[in-house]
Amino acid sequence: MNEEKSPVAEKVKNPSEASQEWSESQWKAYVDIFTSTFLAYTFWSTFEVLPSFIWYWSMWDMGLTGVEVVFLCGLFTSLLGSPSIYVYVSRKESAFHVASLLAIVAYQIETASFRLLPVILGYVAGCLVQFMHLIRDRQHAYNWILGIILHGVIKMGFFTLNPMWATMRAEADQAKVVGIAMALVCIAIRSRLFSNPLGQKVEYTTKLSAEKAPSTIGTALSLGAIMWAIHSFMMDSSTLAINTGQPIPNNAADPVSSGVLMLAVVGMCSSLSATYSKVSQGISQVSAAIAATSFLFGHLLYDGREGFGAGLAWVAYVTLMIIPIGTRLSEVHQAEKLGKTLFIAMLWYVVLMLAVIWTFVYKFVPGGEYLRERLDIVWGCAAGSLVIGAVLQKMRPTSTSRRIPSSSKKVIKQYAVILILAGFIVGGIRLANFSIRHRRPRPYGEAENRIITVGVWNVHHGIENRNWASDREVAMLLDDLGIDVIGFYESNLMRAVDTNRDLLQSLPAFMTENKSHYYVDYGPNAKSSTFGCGIMSKFPILQSRHHILPSPQGELACSIDIQIDVWGSKMWVYSVHNGNTEDELDVKLQTAKSAEIVREIGPQERVVFIGYVNTQTQDENYRVLTEDGNLRDIEPKDNKRYNEYIMYRNVKRVAYARVSRGFLSDTELQLARFFVPPETEEQEKSLSEAMIPWITSDDTISKKIKGQHVKEQVPEFMLFPSKYKKPGLREHFYHVFVPKYYKS
Repeated sequence: MNEEKSPVAEKVKNPSEASQEWSESQWKAYVDIFTSTFLAYTFWSTFEVLPSFIWYWSMWDMGLTGVEVVFLCGLFTSLLGSPSIYVYVSRKESAFHVASLLAIVAYQIETASFRLLPVILGYVAGCLVQFMHLIRDRQHAYNWILGIILHGVIKMGFFTLNPMWATMRAEADQAKVVGIAMALVCIAIRSRLFSNPLGQKVEYTTKLSAEKAPSTIGTALSLGAIMWAIHSFMMDSSTLAINTGQPIPNNAADPVSSGVLMLAVVGMCSSLSATYSKVSQGISQVSAAIAATSFLFGHLLYDGREGFGAGLAWVAYVTLMIIPIGTRLSEVHQAEKLGKTLFIAMLWYVVLMLAVIWTFVYKFVPGGEYLRERLDIVWGCAAGSLVIGAVLQKMRPTSTSRRIPSSSKKVIKQYAVILILAGFIVGGIRLANFSIRHRRPRPYGEAENRIITVGVWNVHHGIENRNWASDREVAMLLDDLGIDVIGFYESNLMRAVDTNRDLLQSLPAFMTENKSHYYVDYGPNAKSSTFGCGIMSKFPILQSRHHILPSPQGELACSIDIQIDVWGSKMWVYSVHNGNTEDELDVKLQTAKSAEIVREIGPQERVVFIGYVNTQTQDENYRVLTEDGNLRDIEPKDNKRYNEYIMYRNVKRVAYARVSRGFLSDTELQLARFFVPPETEEQEKSLSEAMIPWITSDDTISKKIKGQHVKEQVPEFMLFPSKYKKPGLREHFYHVFVPKYYKS
């Protein structure tokens, strides 16, 4: 007679089997989350870089080109609303993951127009497979967050650059190959362990009644705003710090340490949500959205610690909102409203992205006057859509089928901790390296000669003429020419359309080890709706001031002045980027304001003026600078200038050169060398013999040294590098004239 097995006997017998099953499920959870996180990182890399490809064409044409329609390729995500396409993507997810890598391997294509196509295809494939995972598996929302953290850590390690971008080339070859190989390994593992085998039935939907389904409009608006917020605030860890920067010495936020803090907040929110699954749903959604709106406007209205803290609170809210968004999408999917929801969501994301661009390129786009400098309206619409989404939402507890296994929750928390620690380690290495070498950045000259080399350059958004990131080439040129202080224009790249990067962090990384690192001031931040005018200096910056110049009609102009300690003497450097020549009133008012600022520095102060001023030599605006501003032109007889000028007061010109732009920009690089006269007897005693003639010389009667006399009369340390004589290097060479040298 067969005995029935009692439940107790069953319980006694099964613990080892249950333990073995749990161990296997935990192991699979580790592999699943690791591979999904890395593939999410590659997706965010493509997601971040696509707008810069569109911006490249618009930037060169200074207006709309038609390429902007590429922004709409995200609308293809709505195809997941078709049952057959959803099932096809789910069954062929490995193929779609591989296709998404086209946007990364596109760096092998030299021509910018041809490179755009694989980036678009990779973007669309990545969106389809990533959103499919988000709909199918609630856990994938956490993978998105972990991918964001990994993305931030890697960019921190690469000085805000991402080796996976299709705009990165020689400087990222090895890292890119490793990244692509890891992505392929992750895809292969997932294909083996987690994908649906060919021919296996994939369930498309479980019917959900309209009464229980979330609002389509509410879900779409919330998802679109969240995607915009991720792209605008979370794609680089230093975004919040740089966009709340203040003039020196008030600027307290360091991009690296503040970036580590931001990643820690994102990681802690991820871990908190995994521990308490209803943390994003337990509080009033409307109240949370209203509070988040106040945080966003606090970040907009305040700089310094207050603005940074408000930004952190906003990022925490966005992170917590990613989790319920996945749940809502799944429920919308079950109610057969997925296609409409995704279409509206991605369209809203595109509208917000374009609206932000309109706030600072208003001069070159139709309807720009309505959004000119109105970032408050755009951000308000984004935050308002989250409030509307919360009001319309019929939130309910997550269904059992959407709950995350306990083993996966544990792994999510562990990965979050690991990535936060990785962020601390990378940030710590960056800060240690920074403190060792940045304590005393080494000028290119020697104290006994008291020579300072100053340059001015429009770096054209850090993108060279063939749509490659120009950081490495710009750094090599500056290093070769030995520039101590450089004023950059169109340098504010901490915007989504500019891939959220920091040119002033990345440039020193590519310079000679013993000469790298500068003191920096970013100038007016991206919230000011200017293109940016940052300064890098080998000499300590004692104080700085940021200015927004009068621009009643056209492009908003910014300027910055810094006081630096040059060999024990204080000197001011004023840098300005005027608006376009089409708006004559703007240029006139901006030039007058610059002259006023320079004049008010004081007639006895040492001043070097560097500017992108859009004026002809000897015309009215030029005379305003020289006469009202009490400045001397470095070379009054150089009549072939238009954009860039270098002027000075109470220092003595030594040399002047113009270097061709090559393929890096639309503007040449100008540089000048000045002798800073000693102020004390001690400084005079330490002066080298070669510089003694400059102590009592009258700069107004200085003579140019020409031809064969240069080598005879000019000390070697004053000479610009001979290797940039025609034909030069990397398409850069001295043009218009050979470098000019001056001696009394």
